[in-house]
Amino acid sequence: MSNKFWTVIGSIAGVVAVIVTVWLFLQGRSDQSKKLEVELIARSTLVDENVTRTKQRIEILYDGRKIPNYTILQFRVVNTGGQPIRSTDYEEHFRLRFANVAEILSIEQVSANPKQLQVTPSVENPSSVLFPSILLNSGDWFILEVSIAPETGKKLTTEVTGRIAGVKQIEFKEAIAPPRNVTIVDKIERWLKIVQIVFVATALIIFLPQIIRIFRRINYS
Repeated sequence: MSNKFWTVIGSIAGVVAVIVTVWLFLQGRSDQSKKLEVELIARSTLVDENVTRTKQRIEILYDGRKIPNYTILQFRVVNTGGQPIRSTDYEEHFRLRFANVAEILSIEQVSANPKQLQVTPSVENPSSVLFPSILLNSGDWFILEVSIAPETGKKLTTEVTGRIAGVKQIEFKEAIAPPRNVTIVDKIERWLKIVQIVFVATALIIFLPQIIRIFRRINYS
């Protein structure tokens, strides 16, 4: 084999080492960031708005009073960053705001991680839910169920507002099903992958020149 071939191999190894180093640097930076994510994981409505004839014949009662319809929304709130969000970090309270809502009927926390995490949001007005300033460590999450009486013939929409120190923007997205819970096993597997990448890159940097010299000696012998 020619010297040019081994020069190319050495160059590729150097590029791989640089890429791995940059990736680890960016990964470390992301682990130091603050992030809060709100995800709509489930939505169910008692009477389908599209079935107009059926709806005209149905009356929905809630605590003995008539409401236009009954919708349940489930939200998963999670600290996806690498830093805790402390109670003192809330410059402006975190809120869920709904459009085209006649009334917010009830709010209930259905689960959380850790289990001792207790959140007691309150109905601020007929279309807004206010959250208290609570500590959320990295990976902490809770699921909130909101029962709503939507306005007839209008699309129910959700907006997330709030201002938290270190959080550029509270992310909001929708999902068909709840995502898999992040466990300690998941975190260990992620760090094992990082360790494997570092080990391979280090081995390439240390041993590749020696391997190249061995092959050169074999070729010249």
